[in-house]
Amino acid sequence: MRALARARHLVKKDLQGKRQQIWSLMLRLGRIYPGKTTWGPGHMRWPSAQKIEYREQRIAFEELFEGIRQEGECLERLENAIREVVPEWSLSQVVAALQAVRGIHLIAAVGVLAEIGDLLSNPARADGLSGSRALRKLDRYKVKRSGVTKAGHGRARRISWPQK
Repeated sequence: MRALARARHLVKKDLQGKRQQIWSLMLRLGRIYPGKTTWGPGHMRWPSAQKIEYREQRIAFEELFEGIRQEGECLERLENAIREVVPEWSLSQVVAALQAVRGIHLIAAVGVLAEIGDLLSNPARADGLSGSRALRKLDRYKVKRSGVTKAGHGRARRISWPQK
C-alpha cells in the first residue's frame, strides 16, 4: 500500500509541475486566463481553445498538454488501484474510521496510514510522527503556542487533505 501511495504522490507532483509549465508558457505568450478558479473543467478547456501563432510554440504547448492528460490518467489509475486494494488491507477499518474526520477522504487516509501506520492506537505517537504537535513555550505568565513543527515524518506532513 505504501508503494501505491508514494507512486500516487509522485504522479501528483509531476502533474503539478506540468500545469505550472503550461501556465508559464501561456504567460510568456501574453495569455492570461480570464476566469477565477484554475485547473477546473473550464480552465482545462481554455488553453486548448487558444490559437498559438508559431509552430514551435504550438508543438511545445501540445506536448505539455498531452503530458497533463497522461499524468491525469495515471493518477486516476493509481487512485482506482488504491480503492480496490483498501478492503483487503489490514488497516481498512482504520481507514474507514479516519474518514470520519471532516476533510479526510479515502486517498488521504490511505496515504497517512501507509506512511505512519495505525495512528488511532496511539494518538500521541501520531502527533509526534506527523509533526502536528504544536510547540509550546511556557513563560512565567503565559503559554505561547507556535505553528506545526517540522519534526516527524515529512511525507505524512505533506499529504494533502482536500474534501471530496
